[in-house]
Amino acid sequence: MHIIDIKVLGLTHLPDLGLYQATLMLLTEGGGFRLAVSAGLHRHAERHQILQGLLDSAIQQLRALPQYRRGRRDITVSANALASELAAI
Repeated sequence: MHIIDIKVLGLTHLPDLGLYQATLMLLTEGGGFRLAVSAGLHRHAERHQILQGLLDSAIQQLRALPQYRRGRRDITVSANALASELAAI
């Protein structure tokens, strides 16, 4: 799976839990899907750190799926997949 674009929906900060959570829409050449993700980061995290933490959470969830867990398929992310979200600062 090659992720070419990522959209962040409903980004929320839960300071009491030290979490950021959102829904990521991952777009691939074959379509797309949504994942509910969270990342434990300090409350002064910068936007790029938050987005990377959420993406890491999404990739961890994907790697738990059988086709990726067994190494039959790779997960790759385009270098500019987060570009539009980073520009939205």
